[in-house]
Amino acid sequence: MIKPILGTKKIRRVICIIIGLFCILLLIGIFKHNSTNSVNNEASNFTVDFEEPSYTFPKTVLFENNNNLDDLLLARKNNWKFQSNVYNQLFMDHSIESVLSLSFNQRCELLIRNIISQKVSWIFDPLETFEINYESEDYIQFIQQEGIKLNKKFEKIKNNLKFKTSLNNFIKDEYKIIRSKQYEQKIIDQLTILRIFNKCFIKNGSKDQNDLVDRIIQEQQKLVTKANSAANGQSELELKLKLKLKLTENEKMVSELVEDYVTLGKRVYPWISQRFPFYERWNGDSYYYPPNYEEIFKDKNEPLKSEPSTVRDSTSSPSIFLNQFKDAFNGKGIVLSITEKHIDDTINLIRLLRALNNKLPIQIIYFNDISQSSKTKIIKAAREEINNFPKSYEKVYHGKQPSVPPSPPLPPQEVWFVNIYESINPQHRNLFAKFDFKLLASLFNSFNEFMLIDADTILMKSPEFFFNHQSYQQTGAFFFKDRSPLLKRPITDGEFLIKMGPSSIDSIMFDIPMMTQYTTHRELFKGLRLYMESGLVMIDKQRRRHFNSILMMNQLKFIHPISNSMWGDKELFWLGFAINGDENYKFNNHFAAAIGQLTSNQYNKDRRTPLKSKEICSSHPGHINDEDDRSLLWFNSGFRFCHEANNIDYQEETKNNVILKFLNGRHPLEFKKYYSDPLRITHAIVPPLNKNFQKMYNYDEEPTDGWTSEPNCNKYMWCAYSSIGGRTGPEETSHKETLDGLLVEYTPEEIAYFNYLGDVWVGKY
Repeated sequence: MIKPILGTKKIRRVICIIIGLFCILLLIGIFKHNSTNSVNNEASNFTVDFEEPSYTFPKTVLFENNNNLDDLLLARKNNWKFQSNVYNQLFMDHSIESVLSLSFNQRCELLIRNIISQKVSWIFDPLETFEINYESEDYIQFIQQEGIKLNKKFEKIKNNLKFKTSLNNFIKDEYKIIRSKQYEQKIIDQLTILRIFNKCFIKNGSKDQNDLVDRIIQEQQKLVTKANSAANGQSELELKLKLKLKLTENEKMVSELVEDYVTLGKRVYPWISQRFPFYERWNGDSYYYPPNYEEIFKDKNEPLKSEPSTVRDSTSSPSIFLNQFKDAFNGKGIVLSITEKHIDDTINLIRLLRALNNKLPIQIIYFNDISQSSKTKIIKAAREEINNFPKSYEKVYHGKQPSVPPSPPLPPQEVWFVNIYESINPQHRNLFAKFDFKLLASLFNSFNEFMLIDADTILMKSPEFFFNHQSYQQTGAFFFKDRSPLLKRPITDGEFLIKMGPSSIDSIMFDIPMMTQYTTHRELFKGLRLYMESGLVMIDKQRRRHFNSILMMNQLKFIHPISNSMWGDKELFWLGFAINGDENYKFNNHFAAAIGQLTSNQYNKDRRTPLKSKEICSSHPGHINDEDDRSLLWFNSGFRFCHEANNIDYQEETKNNVILKFLNGRHPLEFKKYYSDPLRITHAIVPPLNKNFQKMYNYDEEPTDGWTSEPNCNKYMWCAYSSIGGRTGPEETSHKETLDGLLVEYTPEEIAYFNYLGDVWVGKY
């Protein structure tokens, strides 16, 4: 069999970029002004230069997503612009031929020089939220400037409005429309600058990857030369002189600012203080620089420092703090971000990790808010020898008594405390709260490869299992899906996110891939509110673009139109990747499952016909391995039946209980005991999801949706159903429309193991 020539992603991408370049060259040919002015005042730092352009630019984002000739002709006809004003300004000052004739490093320097020349004080401002505020000075000024004109407009159209409104609300609506459009453009421009800065100045990628970019640039330069030579019949020398780029006067004036890479880094990431976190080992050893585990452990079985990445010499300057930090990453390990309120869960987690025979180091990221006494408790749980075990230990360790430790004994844990307080600029520290610290933990841990987990995350497999999972090995970024209830978001959310991603000109200029259907066909873009569960995240920082993607997801936290439309930090992880042009990630195929015990005696209202669908009511989202469609990998919300057990009014809980019928009539203390005991897992249900996100109403009284939210456990309880839908009409012979999910029944051996881990976590000895 003959293998296809275009069999690799790299080759396909090169050809796609070349095709896109051909289309842009066609655009050049259409708009080109045929003049042969001599070149003067050439820039000393550039070897390629050309005349000032005379063509106009496209005027809509449609141009960015289509590279065929018809679209380019339409672009000419309608005067469309590039998606980002960063490029519009660049190509107002320089023709597209001269820019494409530059090397990669020269393009980087030119673009940054052009940006700063437009506004010398440019900086990414974390305090700019892009929120519509009707009490702001900006709104007051808007009324003062536009109020009279809008009043006249309102008087003309108020009787024809579909929905009656007041003048005040009309002005607010107009303000929102105008500012939203302006904010959207500004966000697009800022994210464009961020991607380009990271691509150009942050060390990223192997020598092979950088060589590929160089080959793409060289092909572009050949095409530019060939196209211009054919169009004008000029000699090679004449063409070389013509294509030399001339800096504008403003660009010449900012050369020192551009060459100061430290200042550039501070402009893009002003919230990072340029100081390393403080690393403190369990034995008291402390480091003001990321620890080298190879030197510390001096053990070949421990995580080793990775090979340094090969980078471009001229732009990837080691003086940028993030490059210094990235160079120091080494090894692999577990990362969690906690505060004082998470200490008990952290101790339980460490006991669980010991039971799972974990040998990877653990970095506990905190923000100057963990007491020494809490550290001592954690260290005690991590290092003390364990001699007593729960009764369930016997079934797992083949009849051994709980007083007889396993051989070899459960390993002590290599715990580190990482204080990131000084790594954040003082004026920006108050901008971070709650889930934001998980994003910071992804950035400031010192591992090459890390597993980020919550303090109440329950692993059912050893950490090494996840690092060896095929999806992680393939991509270096492995994520898990959330529950899939029919909670919806506007379709416009997805449309907005697509605009935030890289455009075709990003791809052609800097080899930053555009967002594809791999991302945009996911359910969040189609209107599903929840998609990712961030209780366990796997990332290899040294994979191509992944470190830059971590920077992107931290930056997205400041852009409120994006972060405020998400549930906490969850979606920012994978959207940070996609918006960065990094689709080298994988999700576990299954949405989250409900785990626990099946509800018994489910019947229709006539109490005669049992329901086909099985039910599990649980407060724990679990995750089933897509490699075998049954193994329970991990779940969230601790190992107690109800993670909120200590925060519940049990008198009220007994009165309002509907779903836990076997507890009806029980004393509140019995309720409390059941909620506080370990969750017992015999089954798992991954409910079906209607692809149209519609409920499946039916005459069989079967569930219409895969999930229902219940008030139990402080409203953390969800009931999941193994199938949805039924007869679409009242007759027995009516057509049935049903969907089946995944129902897993665990073996006695698996159940015994789950019970053991639950008892260990709860401390039920």
